[in-house]
Amino acid sequence: MTSARPELIFVQGPQENHRVVLMNNICIAGRSPQVDVVIREEFVSRNQLQFIFTHDGWIVENLVKARKMEINDKVYKAGKKILLDSGDVIKIGMETKLLFVSPEDDPAEVLMAYRGAHPTAVPVEAPADAPAPTPVTKPAKPYIDLDAQPTEFIEIPTEQTSETKPEKELTEHDQAAAAASRKKKLYMILGGAWVGIILVIALALSTVTKNGPAKTGGLSEWPAEKIRAAFSSKLETSHKPGQDQIEIERADSLFAIRGSQRQNYYKTLCHYRAAMAHRVGQAVPLPSRQEQRYRTVLQELTDIITEEYKTMIQRERNKSWLDAKYSANLILMDYIPRKTVLEFRDEEVDKFISNIFKHLNRISTKIGPK
Repeated sequence: MTSARPELIFVQGPQENHRVVLMNNICIAGRSPQVDVVIREEFVSRNQLQFIFTHDGWIVENLVKARKMEINDKVYKAGKKILLDSGDVIKIGMETKLLFVSPEDDPAEVLMAYRGAHPTAVPVEAPADAPAPTPVTKPAKPYIDLDAQPTEFIEIPTEQTSETKPEKELTEHDQAAAAASRKKKLYMILGGAWVGIILVIALALSTVTKNGPAKTGGLSEWPAEKIRAAFSSKLETSHKPGQDQIEIERADSLFAIRGSQRQNYYKTLCHYRAAMAHRVGQAVPLPSRQEQRYRTVLQELTDIITEEYKTMIQRERNKSWLDAKYSANLILMDYIPRKTVLEFRDEEVDKFISNIFKHLNRISTKIGPK
């Protein structure tokens, strides 16, 4: 049995010319730092592609309904499993393209064949003696637009008539009066500007006082520390002999495949927390191995949820309502599945979910009926 592994070659996008070897028979590709193939493009989902080795060969599946996947310029829906062959080009996001190389083929030869079929366009330089384009200027307006709003006032000098008193003939009294008048106008202008600045500052302070520093549309925002505290809070359950070991076995089995589906992170965490809850009466902590796994999945889930939550808030602030709705639904439907929430009742997680629903309701009102 050969030890060769397939490769993915980035032929376009932010990681162009990078190579990744698929070391496992199930590999996840996406923007998350925890996946097997990390793709550094903001339009790629955290867990978008899944590569699986089968008896027929390597297949790829798009895991995200909202994000499309193209193979050799053909678009495939989420859930469609496509058998790959050397030379197939997978496109995701806005610009990332991955060239698939089968284990039995030479990556250099496959890449050379791809470059030959997709030569890079070379820009054509203009001749050195080409005349410079003549700028086109518009003729001056032959009339005065009375409805136009001037951007600034221009003082137009007027001719001095015999009735205008020359400056040298002004008396000292007149000069003093003119200086006083100019000083008075300057004080009035400065005073008005200062009052305006004070009003702006007062308005800003009143807004901060009313809404608080962490508000979006009057809704509170959860910091990362509060999100982590919610997912690590103590589960309330009645003690059942032997149930702790059952929960540990379920958690361990899910821990091994937690990256294959988004909901597995929360499921794994809940089973470890349930095991700890059933051990409260015995005053026995989790075994060291399971304790480490619990802390690992807690950190992974907290990082994922926090990033998606911050993305939702930022999209709200930018008034990107459809994108904000996508982020909210991603958290509520994919990462925190309702069935698991109902199975493991958790007051703190319920509060977090309630906060997201409030944001989602506000977002929906902004989008309006379809």
